[in-house]
Amino acid sequence: MKRLATILLISFLSLPISVFSQSFPVTVIHNACEECINIVILADGYTSNELSKFIKDAQNVTNGFFKLSPYSNYKNYINVYGISVPSNISGASMDPDNLIDNYFGSSYWAWGIERLLYSYRTSRIQNVLASSFPTYDQVAILVNHSKDGGSGGDVSTIAVNSESVDVLLHETGHSFVDLIDEYWAGAEHAQEGINMTQVTNRNTVRWKNWYGDNGIGIYPHKESPTWYRPHQNCIMRELENPFCSVCAEATVERIHDMVSPLVAIHDMVPPLGTYRPGYLNITPEQLPLKFSLDLLAPIPYTLDRAWVLNGSSFKKNTDSVSIKRSDLNLGENTLSVSIEDKSPFLRIDNHQSIHTYSVSWTINMSTGITGLSRKTSHLHVDLFPNPAAELINLRINSASEGDIKVDICGLNGRVLKSAVLVDKTVSLSLENIPQGGYIVNFYQNNNLVSSRTIVKK
Repeated sequence: MKRLATILLISFLSLPISVFSQSFPVTVIHNACEECINIVILADGYTSNELSKFIKDAQNVTNGFFKLSPYSNYKNYINVYGISVPSNISGASMDPDNLIDNYFGSSYWAWGIERLLYSYRTSRIQNVLASSFPTYDQVAILVNHSKDGGSGGDVSTIAVNSESVDVLLHETGHSFVDLIDEYWAGAEHAQEGINMTQVTNRNTVRWKNWYGDNGIGIYPHKESPTWYRPHQNCIMRELENPFCSVCAEATVERIHDMVSPLVAIHDMVPPLGTYRPGYLNITPEQLPLKFSLDLLAPIPYTLDRAWVLNGSSFKKNTDSVSIKRSDLNLGENTLSVSIEDKSPFLRIDNHQSIHTYSVSWTINMSTGITGLSRKTSHLHVDLFPNPAAELINLRINSASEGDIKVDICGLNGRVLKSAVLVDKTVSLSLENIPQGGYIVNFYQNNNLVSSRTIVKK
């Protein structure tokens, strides 16, 4: 019988514990890239003689973690590290009022709940992270005890047993993605969120794009039937299940928020080789120019790459292009490439968020000297609601300078409305635009970086 994922969310408590900062050995458990998300696993209840067991336990948990989608698809975006913190006593306490001499004070029966395993010495957690691995993104404490249990919040605490992986996945859903329990955890935990709502209209519910597919519906909590979840068998409800489509999509969105697929850019100018961002003079005889990208590859590969030269499509879905002299006009030329993840975990046509990474090069072609310079950008736009009636709202976050222009076009390409976006949040009127489907094109520094389909209802 599947165990209900009845692990509660607990936040850091400010406990008056004084510990000298001390650095502990860090082991790479899974290495992806320097810019990737850093998950740190801390040892608790492992004596000095048991720290080799901790590394094996951390490796086993990590291997299991990366077997479940969508983490299996984005393992190239995530690093995992183990920090070997020795305890004087092995295991965990069974009474929070009588903590044993493990390092982080992990104990069952937290707040009177048998399986609620919580690490009470929170000052030590903060000190170890600050001294041993300050660039962490997510933290889990692995407790050397076989009894089922765990907790989540700012830090996930899990025990070493057959449910370790599922508990870590469930708790990471809370702490990393902000998912809500899909079992009934009590009225005090009921709130509107990614996977919980009181909306019953299938056309306006927050997971409307998935409704009717992969078991996604609007299912009432029997304990409180005015609150609803998207699925009946998600790991956010019961362990040993996968993430439902709603929770998987939110997880991928969170990964997109934190990691760019663009690892490196290479501007190959034979015979000069690679150069980094800046300005370079070359002679026309040194053409053709080769431009290439190093990208983080989801599994399977779902990155869409669109190369544009002087406003016209040049190449699609290739990591490199070669520009000949005959491709260039006299004067200023612009080459750009936009990178967007077209993952099936995302409902693209009506998807609410756009994460587009782009690179543009300016090539000034004269009779004797060619100047080459480069810019990079990350554009994140939340587009809502979709379908829309009178207004469509855009919430913009851009990592680079330059105007962002938006065109609303008919399916025939005719521009019906244009605007230059200045504020971070803007509303565009759809007045006088008939009902139907339209294309929204986004431009940054005059380069097309993304397109999205919207529906006027």
